[in-house]
Amino acid sequence: MVSNDTTTSAVASSSDGITWVNAGLANTFNNDVIFNPAVPLFFVVNESTSFWTSPDGLIWTSRLHGNTRTWRSVAYSPSLGLYAMVAGGAVGTATQRAMTTANPVTGPWNIRTTPLLGGVAPNWNQIVWSAELGMFVASAIGDSTVGCFMTSTDGITWTLREFSPTTSCQGLDYSPSLTALVSSASGGSPPGRFAKRSVDGINWKYVRTARPPLALSCIFWDSINNKFIAGNNANGFSVSRSGK
Repeated sequence: MVSNDTTTSAVASSSDGITWVNAGLANTFNNDVIFNPAVPLFFVVNESTSFWTSPDGLIWTSRLHGNTRTWRSVAYSPSLGLYAMVAGGAVGTATQRAMTTANPVTGPWNIRTTPLLGGVAPNWNQIVWSAELGMFVASAIGDSTVGCFMTSTDGITWTLREFSPTTSCQGLDYSPSLTALVSSASGGSPPGRFAKRSVDGINWKYVRTARPPLALSCIFWDSINNKFIAGNNANGFSVSRSGK
């Protein structure tokens, strides 16, 4: 397994989840990591014009795509044979915050147009692929209190979906067995509802999280134990088998 740390910019690997080895990658604010078992290939996103790939999580190669954005997350669609990345922050053109490629090693990378929210570029923070829904779904932090989503069936054309004027969406993941997406949040209204759930990527509903309510920063679907696990801002975590 491979883990990234956006604070120290570290990438580490482990064969048992207990002992970790730092990969020693350059300080480039590594934000996300995925694994494509078909290649096989680990892919680490960072905020520069480059990224990292590795066949085994031990030997890493720096790759260049050359597009200046604050790249935050990457997802891969096996059916499309396509990698898609999304960006946030203030760097780069406001309506060009997605990028795709069929081959991250050889390229080319193609910039894609992304929607605005009220004339403002959302801060796209996480992207996932849903095979059952046949779409990429990305979540965003518009500013400190506004979150929204966008979807794409091909990685090229993106559509803005429901926005949450009082919820700052942070993480996002998808459960194939539940056919459900859950987005974690660092702000919620009504109080205590720090997550949103969707079964189609288009319509979203608030769900109540732990009591007392804690802001959630990241979330992932554990396919082995069949549960969502979300980290909170109090050095703890919340779990849910249904995401609702």
